Amino acid sequence: MESLADIINLLYRILKAQGLEKITHIASFQKYIFDDSFPENENFSVVLCDLAYDMDFYEPNEEQRKQSPSFYGDEELGKRIKSTIAKLESIGL
Repeated sequence: MESLADIINLLYRILKAQGLEKITHIASFQKYIFDDSFPENENFSVVLCDLAYDMDFYEPNEEQRKQSPSFYGDEELGKRIKSTIAKLESIGL
């Protein structure tokens, strides 16, 4: 990915995706955030790392979510992504 704008676009793709496509986009986002040194503002990096970590607890299967109170589904994922985008905007996206 080239820029913060690319990352934001990926977050919007996660919001719109369903099923395996959503899982694939989440994995791409996490790989970029955890594997690359984020070249932009350090505040952006902290916010994005927090979201990437939280995504480890996303579980699309309702039965699987019952195994741990830490797991969450699509609705909560959407809230977390939208909250992250709002935070980025508040610090100068």
